[in-house]
Amino acid sequence: MGQSLRLYSTSYNLSEGATSYSRVNLSAPYLLLAGILAPAESGKEAYVRAVPVLANPSQLATTAQFNASANLIDVRGSVLFGNKSNLPQANNAQVSLERRGFDDVQLTSQGDLRFLAGAGADVIAQGSVLNW
Repeated sequence: MGQSLRLYSTSYNLSEGATSYSRVNLSAPYLLLAGILAPAESGKEAYVRAVPVLANPSQLATTAQFNASANLIDVRGSVLFGNKSNLPQANNAQVSLERRGFDDVQLTSQGDLRFLAGAGADVIAQGSVLNW
């Protein structure tokens, strides 16, 4: 990418038909891997989210690799690689979902690698930083 790559998802995983030895390579001057920033709003349809807010990591075997390189990398909020959860449907039924993650995740930054706290609906503008 020429400038930045910003990905928003609670879970980064392989599609159902992907081989277990898949490789994902991302490169940009700036990279953001972000979880869902705010909780689902009451009164809104929960099934519009492609991945549930509280996903669990998958235990399926994989040898897949996820490689990301940038001058600056931000990882914000709850980010998982792989997903095992139930998705609510419009009729309140649940559909089981499990997608393999990655055996090897490499984040390579030429500068900073920052881990930022997720933000609630009332603090998105402030961008709170997680202190270790």
